[in-house]
Amino acid sequence: LLFGAKTAVLIPHLTTYAACIALFSLTTLIVNYHLAKRQYLFPVLAIFTAIAMACGITLFHSSIREITYVIFYSSLISFDVIGLIHALKMYKPVSYV
Repeated sequence: LLFGAKTAVLIPHLTTYAACIALFSLTTLIVNYHLAKRQYLFPVLAIFTAIAMACGITLFHSSIREITYVIFYSSLISFDVIGLIHALKMYKPVSYV
């Protein structure tokens, strides 16, 4: 192992965590696009999902597995909500304040 025997506990969670980071990166890409267009709904939604993630980790932190799942589901929900609003906005321009 690269970092020793203590990191063997983390190996089963790497694929889930990699999926979390991929979803987070795609969501950040969409948020930055709309932020450059001065559409502030998307960063506000991202802040709310970050707060939800922090609350989820606060409530469910008894194991690495729980923390990984909280991050995964909050990233998935964030990507779904922001991606859906992005898709709707691209097809039907609506003015968001």
